[in-house]
Amino acid sequence: MRIDEILRPQRVSPVPNAPAWVEGVMNLRGAMVPVVDLRKRLAIAGAAPPRMKPKWLVTLVGRRKVALVVDGVSGVVRVTRAEIAPVPPFVTQGVNPAVIAACGPADRIKLLLNIKVLLREAA
Repeated sequence: MRIDEILRPQRVSPVPNAPAWVEGVMNLRGAMVPVVDLRKRLAIAGAAPPRMKPKWLVTLVGRRKVALVVDGVSGVVRVTRAEIAPVPPFVTQGVNPAVIAACGPADRIKLLLNIKVLLREAA
């Protein structure tokens, strides 16, 4: 996933009948961009850690921009194909099907998401 922008939270207009994980839409330089809360979409219980500052990651999904609400951003890394590995067995139980791969050492593992799968409505 390529991140185009990292934004501070902004005003959102609600979308009637949208899934609970869609916060609404935002106006990004004249374009209406859906805002998706990853914590809700991945069914992560509880609130974000208080020390974190929420951010919005703007990315392109197909031909549309989407803003993903995350707890915070500690950095942006570039990952090569050679660094991508299958999701380790110790993290696969109960993992969302959108989690497709992993990278990094076991003590700082990063899970890679298929955003198209993540944005599909649950069947």
